[in-house]
Amino acid sequence: MSEPLTFQDRIAKLCHEKFDTVVADIPDNLAGRKVIAGVVMESKANQKFDVISLASGNRFIKGNMLTTNGQVLVDSHAEILANRGMRRFIYCQLKKLWKGEETSVFQKCEKGKAAVIPDVKFHRYISTAPCGDGAIFTHSTGTSSALHDGHHHHHPIFDDTKQGLLRTKVEQGEGQIPFKGVDGVVSYQGLDVVRPGERLRVMSCSDKICKWNLLGMQGALLANLMEPVYYTSITLGTLYSHGHMARAMCCRLEKSSKIESLPHGHKVNHPLLGAVSRKDDPKRSVEKSTAHSINWNSADDCPEMTDGTTGLLHNSGFIRTDRTKSRLCKEELLKSFKENCANAGLLNLVKDDYLKTKQTSTTYQTCKIILYAILNSQGYGTWLGLPRECQEFGTSTTPAVGRPQSYSQVVLKKH
Repeated sequence: MSEPLTFQDRIAKLCHEKFDTVVADIPDNLAGRKVIAGVVMESKANQKFDVISLASGNRFIKGNMLTTNGQVLVDSHAEILANRGMRRFIYCQLKKLWKGEETSVFQKCEKGKAAVIPDVKFHRYISTAPCGDGAIFTHSTGTSSALHDGHHHHHPIFDDTKQGLLRTKVEQGEGQIPFKGVDGVVSYQGLDVVRPGERLRVMSCSDKICKWNLLGMQGALLANLMEPVYYTSITLGTLYSHGHMARAMCCRLEKSSKIESLPHGHKVNHPLLGAVSRKDDPKRSVEKSTAHSINWNSADDCPEMTDGTTGLLHNSGFIRTDRTKSRLCKEELLKSFKENCANAGLLNLVKDDYLKTKQTSTTYQTCKIILYAILNSQGYGTWLGLPRECQEFGTSTTPAVGRPQSYSQVVLKKH
């Protein structure tokens, strides 16, 4: 510990220390430590680094548990849950902005949207390589890439036709398999075949992070309220290979040529990539996989436990709740969106159902089409979406104001 910490070491240390605090009263067999992911916000003005979202987990929902009401979590891999927790944080900060309260994260900009203050940066930590293209070709941990003239340079590896392919997690399956659709640049699974028994498939974490590196990690709903925001860096704890990570996270989008014609505010983001220099805690490396996931964010400031196979909350006795749905599910994030629209005078953005509401973000949808076309044209395959029925739940029953009372009812039971 006498050696100086690298930047990546600092990010990892912050996330692990905060996670240990969050799960201090939860037994290790319930905490789901197998994979941990976090988001750290850097404020350059006051030189502060704050953990704003954390999650653990490496499971996803069973096909027969899918619902059409937006109340289940489909993908409970830590990387995905940490990103959804980040969106909870963003909604909280935007609410302050619209109400004229002090926020050190956002400022108002053109067209009534918000933008992240230039001094604020977001850093992503994952305890191991994200599943899919970023992990499947990596068999050992390498070192971080060096900075040259104050800038980082990506050197992606393209030496096999299988590298860069879009891959899906498969229900009750091992590893991630490539997906090539029959027609078009995007395909959708049918709820009528997934529920009766056909294995559900979910896009890999590498593919989803690659998507965020063009569309922004804020998602479609928030894109109506704010400019795109990107992660400045991605740090891995183990299984880091610069060449494979650079390709999987962003560089495969520009393998053939640079993408020039993107709508205003969007870009292909090439974050600083790196790995921790310290060996991981041996205890963490032998953690057994569990269906349980923990999520925490600084806006809600209390841990929540979910079951990755059901997509619902898990009442462990150590985290008790009288609810069944997670605060990170589509319906709850839609509530936050409606509340922000009401405060900003933009309720016209809320349409009859969740899918139509997302489609009002026309710039984001245009970028998504460009992304899928790029991936398909370079032979990486077809993007596979979840059943459309899972996104067509109505918005009329979702209140526009007020925070659900039940969030304050989460109780930590002390030993």
